[in-house]
Amino acid sequence: MRRMSIVVPIIALVLAGWFATGRVPLGAVAQEGTPSAGESGLPEGFAFEALAYGPVTTLPSLPAAAVMARLTLQPGARIPDDEPDAPTSVFTLFYVESGTLTLVGDKPFTVTRGTKLGAEMANPNGDITKSQEAVPAATEVKLGAGDSTIVPGDVKGEARNDGAAPVVMLLVEIEPTGA
Repeated sequence: MRRMSIVVPIIALVLAGWFATGRVPLGAVAQEGTPSAGESGLPEGFAFEALAYGPVTTLPSLPAAAVMARLTLQPGARIPDDEPDAPTSVFTLFYVESGTLTLVGDKPFTVTRGTKLGAEMANPNGDITKSQEAVPAATEVKLGAGDSTIVPGDVKGEARNDGAAPVVMLLVEIEPTGA
């Protein structure tokens, strides 16, 4: 019985990951019926909310480390990304909780709009890539609460708070830890 109580949450988390990435396990080709409102397919007591999504084109070499942090930028603060020796296999996922974050990069990247991501995830036939916007090189883009982006390590630029209120964001960075 104890083993079953451990297996069910693990399966639920794996399923949630598949739904978050838009991938369906092999063998699943169609849905027999449309779920009624409020049915999520997760076991009772579970809730799933996709916060951020973005394409990852390269992964760091192993070993690698991941860090997740909550970062607050006060009005006028900026994060320059001009390290010439930064590994190109690093990527950073930004998720804005509040405020307005301004980003600019020297290469193109994508932004995921939170309201569109939620709508696509709620639609059984939704396409989460429709929640993304391409940002050309040297173009400023503003991310509001619920918006996110993955910035690859080969993109140089800056993130800043041009507003009057603090920007609070979550970030996840994955980078190689080897020599």
